[in-house]
Amino acid sequence: MATATARKRPRIKPAMTLGESIVRGLKDIAADARGEDVGVLRYTMPHGATAAQVRAIRSAAEKELRAKEREKRLKAGAEVAKSRAALEVSVEAFAELLGVTAARVKAWEAGTKVPAGSDHLLLTDIAARPKYWRKRLLAAG
Repeated sequence: MATATARKRPRIKPAMTLGESIVRGLKDIAADARGEDVGVLRYTMPHGATAAQVRAIRSAAEKELRAKEREKRLKAGAEVAKSRAALEVSVEAFAELLGVTAARVKAWEAGTKVPAGSDHLLLTDIAARPKYWRKRLLAAG
């Protein structure tokens, strides 16, 4: 007769420890107090609000947050387009300079994606020193 053995369930590690969560929350509170946008929903619920009122207030706050995020993406896209125009190059040549695809540059300029990491740093440098980068492009060929 076979005996059944109990299998241990694998332990799932939380994405963030309690301490990390508290520190992150405190940093968000400090940033909010300085007037920085921390990208979280902010709304005040009246005492005794009905479920419908809660949904309406939350929906309005989410809509406002999405509008702010879209505005940031469009502003970043305009900066990318401005940097590319300063270099007087095509989307393809600009993408090659950055080491990304032309589709990615088009998405940045359209505001559907935002450059991050090293792409953002390089774009910042191009915006600050377009003459230098124009010379490098001309020298490269």
